Parts: sequence; structure tokens; C-alpha cells
Amino acid sequence: MKRNLTSLPFRIFLFFLVILFAVNIAVMAVSAEDIDWKDPEEYTLDWGEEVNVSGYTIEAIDFSKSSPTDVENDFVMLSVKSNKSDSWTAVLGTNQSVFPPTKVFDDLVKINVSKIVTGSDILVPYTVINVSISNETKTPVSWINDSVLFSRTAVNEMYIDQKAHVTVKVSNLKGIHFEKISINTSLPDGLIVDPDQDLDFEGSLPPRKDKTFHYSVRAIKPGNYSLNPVNLNITYLGIDYHLKTNDSNLVVHGPSINISKDYSLKAEDGTYFIDISTKATNEGDRAAYVKFEDRMPDEGEIIGKDKDKSGVLYPDQSFTIDSSLTVEEQGKLVLPASFASFSDSSGYSGAVSSGNILIPLNIFNEAEEKAKPKEPVEINESVKPDNESINGANNTSSFGSVRLIKDFVNVTMEIIYDSLNF
Repeated sequence: MKRNLTSLPFRIFLFFLVILFAVNIAVMAVSAEDIDWKDPEEYTLDWGEEVNVSGYTIEAIDFSKSSPTDVENDFVMLSVKSNKSDSWTAVLGTNQSVFPPTKVFDDLVKINVSKIVTGSDILVPYTVINVSISNETKTPVSWINDSVLFSRTAVNEMYIDQKAHVTVKVSNLKGIHFEKISINTSLPDGLIVDPDQDLDFEGSLPPRKDKTFHYSVRAIKPGNYSLNPVNLNITYLGIDYHLKTNDSNLVVHGPSINISKDYSLKAEDGTYFIDISTKATNEGDRAAYVKFEDRMPDEGEIIGKDKDKSGVLYPDQSFTIDSSLTVEEQGKLVLPASFASFSDSSGYSGAVSSGNILIPLNIFNEAEEKAKPKEPVEINESVKPDNESINGANNTSSFGSVRLIKDFVNVTMEIIYDSLNF
């Protein structure tokens, strides 16, 4: 039956078809102008022939009906498939208002038809197309999000003597095989992996299967921590896709005892006077019972000292021990480390040390001087001092004694040389 091209229903259908393509042209023109394109490459496609350009397979699957001779307003139907299984079909034409000559696919590839040949005197219909690839490094997030589910599960808070267990899960939602996946993350300062393990994972992900990755973290001291994102890299058909989890917060509760120590000194009538202030502070968010002990050097004479202190130390509170001593002339003086042991109501306990402080003492060629307070080396970890740290303190004290002996020998030798010269 021959179709009446002048019938009202057909004219209405044609009118809406023209409007639809006009809208598509306007939208396509705006999106194409907003993209930075590489220089186009020209390809000639016979009917049924295809070409692969940057991971997109373009095929000429059909042409407009051939006339006795070639006409200028032909159209071609193209099939476009990406290497991630997305596909599109478009009809492009030349020298007409119904079918546009250009179309953008996936915001990454633009095809412009510059020539279509379909005459009956032509052996095989063919088209000449110009293909441009976007300079934008776009990651097809929507496709990968529809194909893979990626998540991290962890607690939001814990106590200082507990461990936070973290579970990372990646699920393949499609019936495709991901030949390579890798998961990696890192920890912020103050958190450690316990037990120790590598935070990198590599493997494959079969269709509709899950991979689960577990690890545990422990905090060195109480505080608020931000867990770094976990990164997922997936390779499929030679293309890499990247996903990551959001940051998550971890609050660690507990006491945190810190010891600081400073001093000032002056010289009068051949004697050094040293004032020492030692402070133990609870920098955590839980109270603890603290036994605080301040130690003095054997070389000095104590002329005033507060008693060692013990009791419940609340968050942001401190104990202070003030001491004074005198020292006769010598080269250097070592202030021994001070210690504090603590325990809280949950049974968590530990010990901390301030570290030794080396005080340089000058010879008496000035009437009086006052040294600038020195910052001690602080040990914040809630662990008992090991033998190495104790031995280190003894070694420092021995160093001061050796220097005193050496200075005495040097002075003695100078007196001998002066006597011989005389």
C-alpha cells in the first residue's frame, strides 16, 4: 500500500520529528562547545564496515535508499559502542534539517559526517566521517557506580585500650569479570595497624562476587582522628577506573598524661642557683589516678622541694612540683627524668617520662646570668620506660662526670706547664 505523504497524520508526525531533532541539535551544540576537543581524524566507512577510535567502535550499519544517482541530502545510520559495553545509535545527514551532521557521544567522542554516497551507480554506499576525541580526562563514574558497590565499615568511637576493626567490601554487580582490582589506604599520624599488616590488596573480581578486606587500628593516645579514604582501582578492558570512600571520624577516649620540665638559673658568689618546675598534665578526656615523682641530680644540694604528688587528675588539670637547688662550679649538669604512673577506672594504665635535661654551666666570669628555660624532651606514649631509656639517662649522667674529670685534668696540666716555664 502506498503511503500518502500529504495526509494530515503523517504531516503532524513529520512536524514533531523535525522539532525533536532541532532540540537535539541545540542541546548537542551547547555541550559540544563546552568541551575541549582534539583535532579530528578522518575515516571512510563502507556499508557494514567499522573502525575503532580510542576505545569506541563506530560502524556504518545502514544508509538512506539509493537514488539512480547520488544526491546531496542522504543520511547514514551509525552504531557506536564503547569498550565498557555502552552503545548508541544515531542517524546523521548532510545538507538537510531533519538529521543533524554532528553528534556527541558520552561527552568524549564527537562524530561529524562530511560526505555520504548512496547512488545506484555506486558499488557500495559509503560515508566519510571526522571523529574528535575530548581532551577531558573524564571518568565514567555513573557506569562504574552501577557496576561496583564499594564501602568501608568502621566504629566511630572507642577507648584507648581498644582496637577499631575496619571492613572494606567491594561487590561486582554485573556479569562481567574485572581482571584486576587493587585496594589501598593509609593511616593518619597517631594511629597504627594492630596486628601489623599491609594495607594494600590486589586481585581479580569475578562476576557477581564480593571481595572483603579487614584490618584493625589502635591509637597511640586519645584524640579525634580522621580515617583517610580507601581507594579502589579497577582495570577493565585496558581502562582504569577509580573509586574511593569518604573520610570517616574516629574518637578515641581515655586519659593522656604528659610531663614537661623547665628551669631557670643564676650565679651568686661562686654558686649556681637553679629553680626547677615540673608539671604533669592530663591531656585526655577521662580522669586517672596519677603518682607523680620528680627526681633531682646527685651533684646539687636541694634547698627546697615540693613533695611528690599523687591523686586523681581530671582532664585539662595538672600537678606541679617546684624545686630549688645549688650547684658549685662545673661544666654541665644533668636534670634526671621525672616519672608518672597512672591508671583509670576502666583498668587502663601506663607510665610516662619527661626525659633528661642537660644544663650548661658557665665559668664564673660574670656576676649573674639567668638562663632561658629549656624545653625538655617529652615522651607522650602511655607505656612504661624500657631499659634502653633508663640506660640512656645513666649514660648522660656519666657524660657529665667525664667532662668534669677532663676539665680538671686540663687545668692541672696548665699549672704544671706554667711552673716549668717559670
